[in-house]
Amino acid sequence: MLRENDVIHIHLPRLGIAFRYNTRDNIITSREYSDMYIDENQWFGTLTGLTSGLILSPIAVINETNKHYSCRKLIVPFGQVQAIKKSDHNHQIVTIERKSTSTSFLHQYFVFVLNDRLRILQPTDSPTGWLYLALLHAMTSHPLLDQYTGMTGMERSFQLLHSAGCWSDQPYDSITRNILLQIATISPKVNFYPEHLTCMVKIDWNENSLPYSMQHFGYYLIVKKLIETSEEWNFVHSSSTSDDEIQKLFQSKKYNEKLLAKLYWDYRDSYNPTARLSAQMEKEIRCANSTNSYEPIWENCYSHSTNYSPLRLVDHLYSSGDVNLKNSEELRCFPLSRWLKDEYQLKNIWIGLFKFVEQLKTVESDHKNDDIERFEMLLDFLHYISGKCSTKPFYLQMLKSILKAPNLPSGSISYPEFTRYEHIQEITFQSHRINLGNLGRYKRSIALEEIQDCFVKNCTYENKNLPLVHQIRTYEINMLLKSWRENEKLRSFIENIQNHLRSVILVPLNAKVSLNPQQFAFELFHNHFQICLNAKDKCIDQKLLKSAQEKFLHPHSNYFIKPKMYVPIINEKKEFPQEIFPSTDSQINPLSDITNYFKEHLTESWKKFNLTEEYRKEFPSVKENNQFLDSVRQESIQMWDELVKSITITNDLLVKMGLVLRILPTTLISVFQQIWLNDNELNVLSLHLTLQQRTLLGGIMVNWIVEQQIERALNFANQEKWEDFEKEILNVPHTNWIPSEHVPWLILELEMNITIREIQVQVAGHMIQPMLNENNASVRNIVMQMNMGEGKTSVILPMLALSLCSSSLSLVRIIVLKALFPMNYQSLRYKLGGLLNRRVMPFACRRDMNFSHVQVNKIFDRLKQGLHNLDIVLTSPEDILSFDLLTIDKCRRQEFDTGRSMLSIQSWMKTFARDVLDESDEILHVKYQLIYSIGRQQQVDGGVERWKTIQYVLDLVKQHATNIAQQYNDDVFYKASERQSSFPEFRLLNHRPFLELCRRIASDWINQKSYRQLDQQLILSFILDTNSSINGLVDQFPHSTIQSFLIMRGLLSSEVLFVGLKKRYRVNFGVNQNAKFNRLMAVPFRAKDVAAENTEFGHPDMAIVLTQISYYYKGLTDSQMVQCFNRLNQDESDPEMIYDQWISLEEENNIIASIKQWKRVNLKDYQQRTQLLFPTLRYNMLVINYFLNHFVFPQEAKQFPHKLVASAWDLSSDVIILLQPVSIFIHSNNAIT
Repeated sequence: MLRENDVIHIHLPRLGIAFRYNTRDNIITSREYSDMYIDENQWFGTLTGLTSGLILSPIAVINETNKHYSCRKLIVPFGQVQAIKKSDHNHQIVTIERKSTSTSFLHQYFVFVLNDRLRILQPTDSPTGWLYLALLHAMTSHPLLDQYTGMTGMERSFQLLHSAGCWSDQPYDSITRNILLQIATISPKVNFYPEHLTCMVKIDWNENSLPYSMQHFGYYLIVKKLIETSEEWNFVHSSSTSDDEIQKLFQSKKYNEKLLAKLYWDYRDSYNPTARLSAQMEKEIRCANSTNSYEPIWENCYSHSTNYSPLRLVDHLYSSGDVNLKNSEELRCFPLSRWLKDEYQLKNIWIGLFKFVEQLKTVESDHKNDDIERFEMLLDFLHYISGKCSTKPFYLQMLKSILKAPNLPSGSISYPEFTRYEHIQEITFQSHRINLGNLGRYKRSIALEEIQDCFVKNCTYENKNLPLVHQIRTYEINMLLKSWRENEKLRSFIENIQNHLRSVILVPLNAKVSLNPQQFAFELFHNHFQICLNAKDKCIDQKLLKSAQEKFLHPHSNYFIKPKMYVPIINEKKEFPQEIFPSTDSQINPLSDITNYFKEHLTESWKKFNLTEEYRKEFPSVKENNQFLDSVRQESIQMWDELVKSITITNDLLVKMGLVLRILPTTLISVFQQIWLNDNELNVLSLHLTLQQRTLLGGIMVNWIVEQQIERALNFANQEKWEDFEKEILNVPHTNWIPSEHVPWLILELEMNITIREIQVQVAGHMIQPMLNENNASVRNIVMQMNMGEGKTSVILPMLALSLCSSSLSLVRIIVLKALFPMNYQSLRYKLGGLLNRRVMPFACRRDMNFSHVQVNKIFDRLKQGLHNLDIVLTSPEDILSFDLLTIDKCRRQEFDTGRSMLSIQSWMKTFARDVLDESDEILHVKYQLIYSIGRQQQVDGGVERWKTIQYVLDLVKQHATNIAQQYNDDVFYKASERQSSFPEFRLLNHRPFLELCRRIASDWINQKSYRQLDQQLILSFILDTNSSINGLVDQFPHSTIQSFLIMRGLLSSEVLFVGLKKRYRVNFGVNQNAKFNRLMAVPFRAKDVAAENTEFGHPDMAIVLTQISYYYKGLTDSQMVQCFNRLNQDESDPEMIYDQWISLEEENNIIASIKQWKRVNLKDYQQRTQLLFPTLRYNMLVINYFLNHFVFPQEAKQFPHKLVASAWDLSSDVIILLQPVSIFIHSNNAIT
């Protein structure tokens, strides 16, 4: 039995979520959303029939402490959404099948927020959440409107699919593509039947699923467009989807896309405007399926002629060409349509018709008169279509004359075969038609003579004269001879008929029927009837309109509940605490003068503090907030009812029938924004709002934002978060900006349930307004610095994006750090992809993207489209600089077409792009460079001497580290090494000790050289003083020696060593341990143990120094030790000497004694290797140097002969003429400066 306070934990491991049931409260609360519980009432007026999903409501609603705060959430698992229509239900049942081959799919679920003001479910993930919600609405759709959304599920689905949150310029992931596949298959399968004809249409509706009227033909088309759009830049994003299920669907013949588009167009007017395809897609459909007006061929063919000029059969109808004779049995009168086909041309049927006439005159039958009448009708029809078929009517007149003649013009006639004849003009031997290949002239003449003889004698050619010549094709030659003989028979027959027809008296044909042809025309789309609502202002309540004007057309004017600003704080005055100071007696306290000085000043400050009157702000109570919220809500309801009434009063029937846009918050706000952005394009809208209606809607939106803020404050009060409550009340909305001038900001506040703070408006306003240079007309860049947590990325960036791209004159380009790119991309998509409908276009460029001319033009076209559609470009500094360097590289490689197009993009971007840099202190840091190496890799200048010199210098650092640390204790971090052979932890904190370290290193280095005293001073001056010249050394020393001087100069006076010793190992540099990163040299780190990707140190000496220090600190791995000993054992001529050098650095002890001699080392002994040898020598500097000298530096210490370099300076350089200013954010943890 459960006790009263027992708690039951409910885990759903397949979804990764959990709940908590408390027997005392009798509610089930969510672990992920601790202030929410599973509502007993799971009905919310939409997604009807969905069996999988949980409604979460705020706990405050149970206690009725905040009855207005009803920000509910819906949790729906991901899976295959299936609809089943049962006979005993009026609505389909929708289930979610969770079986999947991918485990990542099983743990996926989506959270949707119920926005009761906008009457929509809001997804929290873009684009996957948006598309899944569209799928759910589509599968639960019904012809009747949803109670919650005020529209059908199909209409809401298309509203989501049209929103920018669903569209992407990079390939969708596997989950999203699975959702798109499910959406596409909602459309019924359509195709022609049979497929090779276009006579009948076969539609396979999804039976036992959705109502047929909800199976929209456009689902498949819009999904296809979404996929195509996401894959336009496939050359930028590496992804392979060739074997994807949705690709297989597109490649299959289940859907005939042209037929699907036609059916959509047929049903288009029956859909609500919200459930139609976009104007751009409809335009593409019209262009792909353009139809010309039908023009009858007979319009200009009418003639009164019935007698025609005589023509010979041999000269015209049967003069040449191919003929396929049809026998009289094949020539039946009906159907008449057959006579329009090519196979029934007059030359193919005339002899057959002649035979039919002969049969009519010679064969007696009971229906002879009917046959003659039918034949005359056929002749009239053939006469009627003679113009269309380009035939000579005289031949038809000949047939009619024969039919009317009392006797046949000849006796019995032997007809030719009714078959196919080719080249009927060839009736004699044609030598040029005989193909004898490459046969010589002599043999050719023999063969032709035999062939001609066979033709004359009417026998078969058997190649008796040249039987050994196999290239003579006897079969083809015999077929050709047969064709000529048949042609000769056909010609004889035609001439025989022609001779006998001279005695026939010609009978005129009947006159053609007079016809006024029907005029056909194709309705142009812009002439198609469009239903538009008539808007009127007369019925709007003036009191409500005035209230809306005060809120929408002006800054804040006392419509928000404010705290009382000045309430005195009564504090008890306390005496000054004398005991905090020591004695002021000079005999007791030697510092009594100083103590007395501070005591007097502090006493005076204490007195002034007690005289200061303190005030605090008194905030309105929860009851006052609830009363204020009730009044605002009541006014909002009245305003909304008045707005709906003003729109529908003259269009009531159109609205009820669903022939126009639904009068809903989301549709009206979208129309409002479109009007605000495009004053000259009002005619494209099916709903036009008047000025007063827009003002009233603006006032409603302001009221809703105020309601949201009070609800948030009351929720904080309910949770006893009084500090957050006070901050929310203090943030008075719209104090320093006019809502009517920034409608997108207003929509952002409403949809995201936020209130833009005063400081955020000040910062955004400062960055929006360009600053003109006093000396010239150029535009200056703008820099702002803000504290962490002030809403720079989450609020101000979207504000800037919306304001800077409010016209088609500037394309906003937001530049963020590469590491923050995914987070910024998702944030901007979520905030701008809904009612604001702004697409975020990610731009990427790397050197391995070998752009072609066509691909660059695709990029250019998309950027131009983004400018027109007010899209936002999101990119990183690496991508911009890489595109610049790639442009130069293309020109260098003489790919001029591609380079020219890329230069055009650069020039265009300088004109239209408005750059906003986030975290500019990092983006514009002097250390940041992008380098394109050119040419073939080669050894670093100096080769082996370079890294051996650095190793020697670091050995000197080790020798002097202890003394330097003692001398400059506060300026050096030093930790002695545990072994004599290893390198100590030594890091310079500032520049002070470096000069002394340089002097000692230079002195030791010069002393081990055998130079004269005079030369030593000259050399020391050169390597320690950057102002000294090399001219005095060039003539005295060889080139190799000069090279060693330059290496030392770079390390010491040029401070390469200082920079290396100042960096923190594993924080600023280290070796990348990632197995995919196939390099052993040190690379820059972004944070502790986080290597920067695709990055290396540009200076070779710096790379070598930091590589040496990295291995000194981390030691060698077992595999690296094995490499060293294998080489020592197999490739060295004197391994014992080298090993003695290594072991000599170690201190004498029992362990060293067992492995001190090379001959006692047994690498096959696992215990000796892992417990004695490797642990002893792992951090040995000589062993590490040996490993680096043979396995790292020779392979990786390379450089290129040429480089292309771009730096952060190129992002905002004044050298480049920028026609648009650059807005810059600097992140700070400190106060605003």
